[in-house]
Amino acid sequence: MKASGSIDAEAEYVAREIMKLHNVDKIPYKDIALLYRSNYITLEFESAFTTHQIPYRIFGGQKFYQRKEIKDVLAYFRLIVNPNDDVSFKRIYNVPRRGVGDTAFTTLISEAQAQHLSLYNYILKVDDFDTELAARPLGALKRLVVAIETAKRDIDKDEEVFSKILEDMLTGLGYYDYLLKEDDGDDRIDNVRALFAMLRSYLNSNPEATFDEYLQNIALVSGQDEIEDGDYVQLMTVHTAKGLEFPVVFVIRFNDGVFPSYRSLTETGFKGLEEERRLAYVAMTRAKQILYLSCASGFNYVVNGYLLPSQFYKESGNPLQDTGSPSSFGGYRRREPDLLFENDGDHYSPFDNMPKQEPTPKKEPEPTSNGITDWKVGDIVMHRKLGRGVVTAVSGDGIIDVNFDEHGLKKLLGNHPAVARGDK
Repeated sequence: MKASGSIDAEAEYVAREIMKLHNVDKIPYKDIALLYRSNYITLEFESAFTTHQIPYRIFGGQKFYQRKEIKDVLAYFRLIVNPNDDVSFKRIYNVPRRGVGDTAFTTLISEAQAQHLSLYNYILKVDDFDTELAARPLGALKRLVVAIETAKRDIDKDEEVFSKILEDMLTGLGYYDYLLKEDDGDDRIDNVRALFAMLRSYLNSNPEATFDEYLQNIALVSGQDEIEDGDYVQLMTVHTAKGLEFPVVFVIRFNDGVFPSYRSLTETGFKGLEEERRLAYVAMTRAKQILYLSCASGFNYVVNGYLLPSQFYKESGNPLQDTGSPSSFGGYRRREPDLLFENDGDHYSPFDNMPKQEPTPKKEPEPTSNGITDWKVGDIVMHRKLGRGVVTAVSGDGIIDVNFDEHGLKKLLGNHPAVARGDK
């Protein structure tokens, strides 16, 4: 089993298996459920389902792009591309809170309309007008616009690394601190991190893509219509699935750090591990006829490390099986309604009597990384689009500053597939 690749391959594998179950085995979509440990995991699967026109609904939660924090972040992104987007500006002008009350915002709308300007552009040019906005809300709105303008200029200058620029912008605006104050702040931050992980994956797969093209792609992925006929794949957390059963169940992102949850283990230790093991038991026993276990490989920015298969594969007697993809792990089992774990009163001892699935060969994907992690100042860089350059600085987060012979100074992701090491 090969272990290199990205989380996208797991979602693609699951989507193709669902298509076979529905089209070949004639299993209705509504008899198929995806179970997962945390809500942020759905992003890549929603994208794959949209691409393959697989109808789905999320129970006990919202679709990824309908979640508040994702709408907030995308509103910031859209203003970078389109300063005339009043809908996006109205969403984030006071998120996080900047002391801009209803009275101040009503004044802003009135004054902007009088000057035939968007809200953003009015603040950008407000010093040219006589405004009745009080000093505090006006100053806060100016700082917001300056932050977005700065990000816009940096992206225009160093488009190769705009994911880092966008993260810095959100940090500077205090958005992550704002999320941490929410009761479910950690989960919301995981969702934002998943969005950035998808952004990096998109950039790796589309090295020539611009920020505007990325936003257009997001609009396509997030635009799936609601299903009217009720036949849809069901997505839910394991907690939501308690007490329910489905003919076919996929337990997805079955990776250490995800399931079992790293956060649960660090906060409650052994008790946390036992609870995670119990949840794994719940997840697997939701399947009445067919159970799939799948996990991903490669570096993941949400867990901030390389993904490895869950320890519960071995414990449950379900050894890894080849999905046919060099970029993901997977396990598939067909079973009777007997238990996958046998509870002896102290712990779960596994057994397994389910047949293996023959792997289906698939085409090797394009590389998502050049594998270079040891850049040093003075190294020669050869870039697919920018040509030859010299490394002038190296950051701990994998960013390198490169002075190109013909394009000047640029910031790049050091492991981007468009980047190669040149001869000195």
